[in-house]
Amino acid sequence: MILDSLGEIELFKSELGMSYVKVKLENSKEIIPLESDRFKNYLTHFYMVNTNEITAPQNNALESAIKTLKARAFLQQKKEELFTRIAKTRGKIYIDLNNSKYEVVEVTKEGWRIINNPPVNFIRTNTMQALLKPLEGGNIDQLKPFINYNNEADFKLLIGWILTTFRSDIPLPILILNGEQGSAKSTTTKVLKELVDPSMVPIRTLPKNEEDLAIAARHSWLLSFDNVSNINNDISDSLCKMATGGAYTTRKLFENDEET
Repeated sequence: MILDSLGEIELFKSELGMSYVKVKLENSKEIIPLESDRFKNYLTHFYMVNTNEITAPQNNALESAIKTLKARAFLQQKKEELFTRIAKTRGKIYIDLNNSKYEVVEVTKEGWRIINNPPVNFIRTNTMQALLKPLEGGNIDQLKPFINYNNEADFKLLIGWILTTFRSDIPLPILILNGEQGSAKSTTTKVLKELVDPSMVPIRTLPKNEEDLAIAARHSWLLSFDNVSNINNDISDSLCKMATGGAYTTRKLFENDEET
């Protein structure tokens, strides 16, 4: 009954083997993890709207519906690549604005435009926030009053780093801001994070292990850490792997020999 009330969807697996559903909207699409609370809410909404029920379906009915869809995704064996905030394909860069209109900035050699249905799949997380729409006619020097830097050479270096954050096909440099207490390191970090990947957690404490770092990386495109007085060898290696495209694997929860 729940599946009968479901709207138009498309099932697929990510390159890491996780099941997702592509919900087709009026002018765009939304990518939702199949086993997430978000998709459960989506199922509940469609069930109540299409059946005129005033109460939500039972949890076992929801779990049964999700289990059926997961089996369908497995049988279809369709795989698609997922991106967070930034994607590059066919010589074009796509930047997810993460707003309610599902707008995306498409950047080409000729310029940029805002579109609604990009040829890539963007996944959105609970901590991501909307990126403001770009406007024509800006000047990079307008950034200067909002950040602290030492000289013009440092400013150019900073702009070079910002440009690399909108690439997903190259090794990514790690930016380190040094300065005395009160030199606006945290403020500058928040401004840069807001420019590239706005988040409910603009700056965070550096994780103590690789697993926590990997979890944070799955939920953001740009990670910003504050009050870092030292970095141990393990975290240093992990940051380098993240910057150059390495991977972290661990045993899948409640499984003996499956990796995730």
